[in-house]
Amino acid sequence: IMNIPKIKKINKVGIIIIATNKYIKFFDNLYNSCERFLFPKCNKTYFLMSNKSIPDYKDVVKIDILHEQWPNPTLKRYHYISDNKDRFKEMDYLVYIDVDCKLIRYVDENILPEYFNVVKHCGFYK
Repeated sequence: IMNIPKIKKINKVGIIIIATNKYIKFFDNLYNSCERFLFPKCNKTYFLMSNKSIPDYKDVVKIDILHEQWPNPTLKRYHYISDNKDRFKEMDYLVYIDVDCKLIRYVDENILPEYFNVVKHCGFYK
């Protein structure tokens, strides 16, 4: 277990998202659900790693990456993050979210930084 020092006030949260090729279609839904439900009192900056163009958002930083065959994008996600670590220096906290996720309930900033695990994978049923 890692000891994480308590940050007095969390103001800037960076949200890291990877969306190449067809996965870019999920970005708007994720973005809108994060704007509605994720850390409502914090300033959020979205770091979108993609090979596709996107509309201008005032709070989205696009980071160009090449598309690779699956499973490379998911296996290399930490390489992409590490390669761009200087872009995240101003953030108090970083969160990675899969682009095909959608938040459905409020996640308050009080959950940070003691623990943070709010994913419930949906599963694929026939």
